[in-house]
Amino acid sequence: MHPILFTIPLIDRPIYTFGLMFALAFFLGSLLLERLARKYGDHPETDPQAFANLSLWLLFGVVIGARLMYCAIHPEEMTATTDGETTSVVGVVWNVISVWKGGLVFYGGFIGAFLIGLFKVKQYKLRTWHTADLVMIAGFFGLGIGRIGCFLIGDDHGRPCAESLPFPIALHVPKPLPLGSLFDPKYEGYTLYATQIWMMVNGFGIAAFGWFIFKNRKFSGQATFIMAAIYSITRFIIEYFRGDDTARGYTETGIMLFGERFKLFTSMKVSIVVLPVSLLMLYWLWQQSKSNPEPDAS
Repeated sequence: MHPILFTIPLIDRPIYTFGLMFALAFFLGSLLLERLARKYGDHPETDPQAFANLSLWLLFGVVIGARLMYCAIHPEEMTATTDGETTSVVGVVWNVISVWKGGLVFYGGFIGAFLIGLFKVKQYKLRTWHTADLVMIAGFFGLGIGRIGCFLIGDDHGRPCAESLPFPIALHVPKPLPLGSLFDPKYEGYTLYATQIWMMVNGFGIAAFGWFIFKNRKFSGQATFIMAAIYSITRFIIEYFRGDDTARGYTETGIMLFGERFKLFTSMKVSIVVLPVSLLMLYWLWQQSKSNPEPDAS
């Protein structure tokens, strides 16, 4: 685990691995999106620049949406000072915008980017669902890269499991924990499910499958909502194996599963909504494509 990648000499400034991986995910995802726009855009000469501009707005939506959802899940962190006292209104605002303290939630980022994207595609005169297909492929590719950062800092870790399970199914937590690690100290020396690696593979896998769907799609938006539906299912399953309970917020459903009370986490609840919405959108776009066929650029 390498939460701090290196320290800049002279100024003694640490470079955090997650921040670097987040930047790398955005850069490579944007580069892939530009390549897709150049090859599959309606206007190869102008679309690459339009998609580059769109990428910056999507980044803004991702960060704002992901942070706001994290704040909604953890309001106690936003209203308290470091010594546990209630902070002022200015302090709450500062806690909210301090993205380096606390974390981000993927689904919030997805919703934020989606809402801003719907507005911006009209401004840039891009086809909404054709653009969404390209953005989702590049987005899940970037997500896979970003999850490497989660692994390197110990974020989004799994719960304890059998020590005999090999990597990447499981991972052994260092003891002592390195400076800046987000592993719960109680798990020092334990073997946990490698859920960060699972989410990394999940991101790359969905991007690859989305590309396959895009190349064989029957209507624009098909790849978008198939990817969203698959992610809702896989994320729900992976959440069951996560071990950072206090970082995610949950409710007890009262359902006994495998001899234990099943916890319903925030991302699970969002997944339960995303799946039927994605299926309904697929059906609606399919019906629309039959009555109003859209020119296809794939």
